[in-house]
Amino acid sequence: TYTYGTHLDIQKVVALTQDAGAACGIVDAQLTYLNSQGKTEILNYRKFAECHSDN
Repeated sequence: TYTYGTHLDIQKVVALTQDAGAACGIVDAQLTYLNSQGKTEILNYRKFAECHSDN
């Protein structure tokens, strides 16, 4: 789980996912990536959902 100051060794992003929760609130998200040694890592974090307006 990400915390402020966590060192990230990201060589390539494989996938970004987020919970379908609140339309415009905070959701749990997950980043799957390869580090500089080619090992798959998974990082859990929280973010603002991507809000879409029908206007």
